[in-house]
Amino acid sequence: MKNDFDKIAPLYDLLANLAFGKTLERAQKTYLHKIEPASKLLIVGGGTGKIIQWIPEGLDLKIDYVELSGRMLDRARSRLSKGNEIDFVHGDAREQEGSYDVIIANFFLDCFSTSQLEQVLMHVKNQLNSAGSLLITDFYPSDRPRHKLLLKTMHWFFRVISQLDADGLINIHEQTKLAGFEPSDIQFFRKGSVFSAVYERST
Repeated sequence: MKNDFDKIAPLYDLLANLAFGKTLERAQKTYLHKIEPASKLLIVGGGTGKIIQWIPEGLDLKIDYVELSGRMLDRARSRLSKGNEIDFVHGDAREQEGSYDVIIANFFLDCFSTSQLEQVLMHVKNQLNSAGSLLITDFYPSDRPRHKLLLKTMHWFFRVISQLDADGLINIHEQTKLAGFEPSDIQFFRKGSVFSAVYERST
């Protein structure tokens, strides 16, 4: 199965910390404070669910947490967020239907080829309310030799182990804009190799 993270689930968080330290966690926390109370929230490809612990508690959020990997989802189910309701969905985010105020897609969009990514972003766009926000944290192409080597090595590893559809690192930020989203805020981490951004629908 493509984009299958079952094999790597037990080691995923450890590998992320070994390669990037706390950078990826720090980046993913950047814009969570922007989530308004009583919002309906979709998290796609949330992995082991650590983000659940970072979302502010007591906001009366309705959260749909969609993850293709059963082993990743099992780990996510152990996470708690007081005062928020979470529905864990074992399935393909591309088949998820609903209408949401906020959609979070962290380290998810980089799993797809360019043509697939366009379809995924259009599906996400159709699920997002007209005044909703799309939160993305992902890797960003870097000109620094050390960063390029790390990202290429990491992508090769996951392509072999998890059979990623993506055949290389795509500029997620630019592709998101091409899909009809406008960034309202963006921050870069690890000297530009990781970014976190908030997007609104522009069309």
